[in-house]
Amino acid sequence: SAQRGLEVNDCFKVLIVNNFISGNTSGSYNAGIYIIGNNTIAKIYNNSINIKDGESALYFNSVDSAKVYNNIVIQQTAEVIKAFSTTYEGDFNCFYTTNNSFASYEGANNVADFQEWQTTTGQDINSFFSLPAFTNDSDLHTLSFLLDKDRKSTRLNSSHTDISRMPSSA
Repeated sequence: SAQRGLEVNDCFKVLIVNNFISGNTSGSYNAGIYIIGNNTIAKIYNNSINIKDGESALYFNSVDSAKVYNNIVIQQTAEVIKAFSTTYEGDFNCFYTTNNSFASYEGANNVADFQEWQTTTGQDINSFFSLPAFTNDSDLHTLSFLLDKDRKSTRLNSSHTDISRMPSSA
């Protein structure tokens, strides 16, 4: 059976903020965040996702609007994003994968790397591709100063503290 860090089915409005999601399970439809459903509006902010195996870190199917901002999204062995019949909007994220395909969307559109994702979709223009150092595989506090050095993140009104209830640096 499929395993997911966080799964949402057929909800109208979804707000996913300040989570650590990690996993190491292979198989189809395994994902860090898995959202499926018509008329769904999903806002995904300030999360750290570290998936070692599986199908993707972010999986969207039939989501009217997926807004993905200020996240660290790591998928070690597969695509970072799968988005089908979904309107994706994202920026100020940190992405990483060792896979030879960064993302797939709308069925047949496979995106080879992060730069092609930016060019093809026009999204994640202020995002970047880097592997941050985490405390460990499940404690996703970052040890990397890269995330703050370039001030790539931006403050969102939805959250002023991080997962540990510490003031957010962005």
